Amino acid sequence: MIFLERIWSKLCNLIKHIYLRRPSATSNIRKVQKNYLDEDLCSSYDSLIIFFAPGFDMVSGGVMSIISLAAETKKIFIKSKTGVFVCVIPHHPPLSKFTKFENDQILVNYRDLLLRCSNAKKILLHVPEIYTHYIAKNLRKLFGQFNVELCFNILLQNIDVAPSPVFVNRLKLYGAVTITTAHKAYSGEDTRRRYNCPVHHLSVWISPDKYIYQRFDEKKELIVISPDTHEFRGAILKKIQNELPQFEFVVIKDMTYSEYLQIISAARFSLTFGEGLDGYFAESVFSGGIGIAVYNDRFFDEDYKKLNFVYPSWDELVRNFTTDVLRINRNPDEYEAIHRAQFEILASNYSYRNYQENIISFYERYFSKKEIDRLLEC
Repeated sequence: MIFLERIWSKLCNLIKHIYLRRPSATSNIRKVQKNYLDEDLCSSYDSLIIFFAPGFDMVSGGVMSIISLAAETKKIFIKSKTGVFVCVIPHHPPLSKFTKFENDQILVNYRDLLLRCSNAKKILLHVPEIYTHYIAKNLRKLFGQFNVELCFNILLQNIDVAPSPVFVNRLKLYGAVTITTAHKAYSGEDTRRRYNCPVHHLSVWISPDKYIYQRFDEKKELIVISPDTHEFRGAILKKIQNELPQFEFVVIKDMTYSEYLQIISAARFSLTFGEGLDGYFAESVFSGGIGIAVYNDRFFDEDYKKLNFVYPSWDELVRNFTTDVLRINRNPDEYEAIHRAQFEILASNYSYRNYQENIISFYERYFSKKEIDRLLEC
């Protein structure tokens, strides 16, 4: 894990140097950031909530989750003396906005923000799990000049890239630490014991009402493929080409989120090589399709084991999924029954209202329930 973070850090520095050779682009970004901060009453805040995000204009579940959490947090604190901001990870390339999915969030430089918020004495930092190592190692250098009380929340969105407890413990030397999770599967006692700090399940913004739902007869013979690397990927794509020649398949890459939504709405099936219980699975089901995945206990709840097209192993998937696709593609009633079973389990786990309530209850750890209730009544 540390090795991967070092490689990522070197890549970030390389991209940053490339960016900095384009002074006009950097100047425009800085101007947008400055104007955004000029319009905000930064000096009025006595505390800040900062979400760190990568400085690359990209669309991913992790980035969209950060922006969604920031938007929901702003709704809570909009009429308070707590400012809510999204800041680019220190030493990443400058970025003022993510443009590949719909949002209105302006990203700013954390140092510019703190210099303007001189009256803020407390900061809650939301740190994506993959950057915990970097923030923990450089915390004194990043925040040493600012006289503020720091608290940390690690955004654990993918258990496979969870930070080492060593770096979580290093953060504890500077302030209280909590962990929030995207999946129920790693939200329990094992994670709490590993990091010896409170763990709170937030879930994600995904909700059935957010998608373009189409029935079997409105869909195309199309299979969506996630872009994730996997040892079985080549063999499975070859199998699709050989055994499902009537199907088109589309690998999700180099497209905006709105383009992706149109494709999954049109597709009858979506195959994920990633986490399993990820957007390629859940968002496709909420769009009327059937998700294809391999069960694992790192991301899936036990309930998903019983679902058709959630296979117990990759060997089982390779052996059976094309036959299963052909069978139900000829039987709309069976297709709809399998889809409905997947939909009902996902809908019971993913609700926008529950997501909002989870976020509110998390902030009651840092602000009194009475204060949060008062803000929500405003």
